[in-house]
Amino acid sequence: EYRRSGSPVARIAAIAAEGAGVTLAIVTIVDARGLLCPLPLTMAKQRMTELGPGETLTVLATDPEATIDLGAWAAAEGHELTERALEGWSEYRLVKRP
Repeated sequence: EYRRSGSPVARIAAIAAEGAGVTLAIVTIVDARGLLCPLPLTMAKQRMTELGPGETLTVLATDPEATIDLGAWAAAEGHELTERALEGWSEYRLVKRP
């Protein structure tokens, strides 16, 4: 039973089970680390078709060209794009246009 645990996840699950209107976001991730252009973009396009407006797709990539490819595609399609550079790879968060 959720109420017995003190973890934050358990508390949220208990609230949701009681119908308090809590929405838990589902994160869709494409891990394209180690893959070269155009695969990160191709994989992102394919997964984005499965998402609804306003949902977020996270792409993990090591290819430096991914910044250019994903940026141009997001601009052309109207998706919001943010990038976070990490050690040896980057994380791109794309929010599907409404």
